[in-house]
Amino acid sequence: VVGDSGSKEIKVFNGDNLEHLKNLQGHRGPVTGLVLRKDTHTLYSAAEDRSVKVWNLDEMAYVESL
Repeated sequence: VVGDSGSKEIKVFNGDNLEHLKNLQGHRGPVTGLVLRKDTHTLYSAAEDRSVKVWNLDEMAYVESL
């Protein structure tokens, strides 16, 4: 489970027990949108800083900016 709270971070939680796992950091402005591609565990995030970032949720790591 992923979410944002209007901050520059993306919060990642365990889907079974909602335990907080990690904050993904990289945007310079508040996160405004999240899209999850389930078949690859890839997360796309957009922010007010006009950036789109790609994240690998298996590794909890930043991949690239689009």
